[in-house]
Amino acid sequence: MLSKKNIALTILAAAGGTLLILSQSAFQERPNALGGAWVGQIPELGMHWCGIHAPLDPAGKTAALKWQWVTVGPQFTGLLAQFGGLPSDCVGELEMIDRHTARYTEVFYLVTPADLKAVPPIPSVVTGILVLKGTWHQTGPDTAYSDDTLLVYTADADADHDGLPDPKAVPAIPPMSFSKTPHHRVPILR
Repeated sequence: MLSKKNIALTILAAAGGTLLILSQSAFQERPNALGGAWVGQIPELGMHWCGIHAPLDPAGKTAALKWQWVTVGPQFTGLLAQFGGLPSDCVGELEMIDRHTARYTEVFYLVTPADLKAVPPIPSVVTGILVLKGTWHQTGPDTAYSDDTLLVYTADADADHDGLPDPKAVPAIPPMSFSKTPHHRVPILR
């Protein structure tokens, strides 16, 4: 015969198990809100980055993003040498297109110092405009991956000087695509 204590423990265990199942499935049922600090890397390409998504609306359906390159690998070293510049930070925006997916566009520049002996801030010359666009897939509360396409333009692709390639500009090299690029939210460490 079960004692009151055993019955209470059984009820608590069942309730705890139910809460665990519901909390894990809640991610799948509720839409994601964009936001947070993120890091990522592609070890085989020698690339690391960090950045933020700052929500633009209360529901987190749109966000501004800013990424900073920490390292770039050999594939991009050749690209940088071809255009004679170093990558700037990236800025852009994301927009949710379904419960766990957003589309995004970001822009960054290849810049080269005009005078290496200059006093900071060092005047620079834009040698290339890079557009990274794709989809962001949130796979869990702290994990995501992106499918990306990189378009590289020469600086003169911005004839109207708005900071973006002109609508009819043609990329200087064939687009580069990357699939399932991993990203991880930066947790609060205790």
